[in-house]
Amino acid sequence: MDLGSAYLSSTLATELLPEEAQGRVALAEAPLVEGAFLAALEAALGNELSVVKAAAQEASHLKKMA
Repeated sequence: MDLGSAYLSSTLATELLPEEAQGRVALAEAPLVEGAFLAALEAALGNELSVVKAAAQEASHLKKMA
């Protein structure tokens, strides 16, 4: 996450979830579009939350332009 207010809002939203749902949420320091795409792909493949989060964070290493 790159903005303080985004982090605060995300943290608050996570805390407002029911306790049983909080364990299925992870905040990742990743670019929004690329990270969300890669995380969704890994989640659709049935991977663990740690793998999904790692995929999102790896998006920050993608080259944006050729």
